[in-house]
Amino acid sequence: MLHELGHGAAHAGNQERGLFLSWTATHDEVMAIVLEHAAAELLLSDNYLAAARAIWAVESCRCALSALFEFALWQTPDRAEELYPTYYRQIVRDPGPPELWVLDSFRSIDPVYIYTYVVGAATANRTVSFLRNRFGNDGRRWGRWLANRWLASGRRLTLPEKLAAIPGAAWHHD
Repeated sequence: MLHELGHGAAHAGNQERGLFLSWTATHDEVMAIVLEHAAAELLLSDNYLAAARAIWAVESCRCALSALFEFALWQTPDRAEELYPTYYRQIVRDPGPPELWVLDSFRSIDPVYIYTYVVGAATANRTVSFLRNRFGNDGRRWGRWLANRWLASGRRLTLPEKLAAIPGAAWHHD
């Protein structure tokens, strides 16, 4: 629920016009994940937050392996049933019959998209750490910073430009 509310808040907070009022798929997911993690950090008790962090870590691993599988699949589509267990055995002991690779909806509904969740999780980790270090548990200040620095500019600023607002968190392009 927090993730989907993050999408809504990101779109509502965009103060740009024209093309800059739109979002790329990556930008849209990253903003939703950042807002999801920020809200959870501020709203959940320590026990629930620890559980959420564990779930996010597992989910990030699943998404990263799924993205790597997909990138390999695009290079060698005739090897799908060989590649599937190679990647998915890294997260589950028995991924099942190799023909199951077709059941992942990201392959058919949103190809070349699942990596956006990995970028979002990495961005959220850096952002939440920065916000907590800078503003403590003051959710209003977190919200103002996110609204003014990241949401209002919409697509006008790229993700690397937005991350540059966090000391030591810039993305490297090498």
